Amino acid sequence: MVDPPRLPRVNDLAVGSAPQGNLAAATAGELYDMFNRFVRDALGTGETDEARALRERNFSSPTYNFEHEAKLERAREMGRAAQAVEEMDFPVPHPDDPRNQAQPRPQEGLDETVLNAARNYIQRNEGFRDAAYPDPVRGARTPTIGFGTTRNRMIDQYLEGQGLDPEAVFTIGGGTRITRQQARDMEDLYMRRSLRTLQTRPDTRWFNDLPVEAQVVMLDMTYNLGSHFSFPNMFRALERGDFNTAADEILNTGPNGYASQVGNRAIRNANRMRALAGD
Repeated sequence: MVDPPRLPRVNDLAVGSAPQGNLAAATAGELYDMFNRFVRDALGTGETDEARALRERNFSSPTYNFEHEAKLERAREMGRAAQAVEEMDFPVPHPDDPRNQAQPRPQEGLDETVLNAARNYIQRNEGFRDAAYPDPVRGARTPTIGFGTTRNRMIDQYLEGQGLDPEAVFTIGGGTRITRQQARDMEDLYMRRSLRTLQTRPDTRWFNDLPVEAQVVMLDMTYNLGSHFSFPNMFRALERGDFNTAADEILNTGPNGYASQVGNRAIRNANRMRALAGD
């Protein structure tokens, strides 16, 4: 009987100019090449279906989010190398690409200051529900629970660790209820992921230099809109320290945009941003 091909270990990988095994230093495009090359070599095939699916979903973007269905469905079967790619937080800055350079992360204490300031603010903005309900914008196709938490792999893992069935928790009408502490825990997971994203995205590389109040507003908007939301005019204003214009851009989102969808929440965020201008 022929032994099955051995899929690569993490330590087998040499990605671009990064040191061998240093996946965290690779760009999204390099990770695609690595993933496809090693699976192809191991299985003796051409470009794999799962790799092709990834490439066709805008894999060249340096801020590509690996949490896409096509990736997640196959990664469990592809050995340690694929699993390592799946579990990485994106975007990943590459040391040789100045466009992807991110500011150094602030000290742990400063992270906690921002998170603590944002925690109660987000809770007041979201409100607490112990049972699943339809997302206010996307409806029943996006069940929501706790402090505005929606379902993903990270949340499923947390719920399973609590002895809960994620499917039952996110069933609208008659689903499993959660405690306020569980809602806080899930909020914290989302906030920390959002903070990491804002600190490493190439287009928010200035985030760590913002006042805490501005960081809280950005964190609230990221929590509400998703880790890769983009308000380019607001971002440019924040980069140059123009908090009045940044506040205007929070509200200037059109008849079906952010401000019209969340109402007073957008006004509160704009007011907090404008207060930093000192006018």
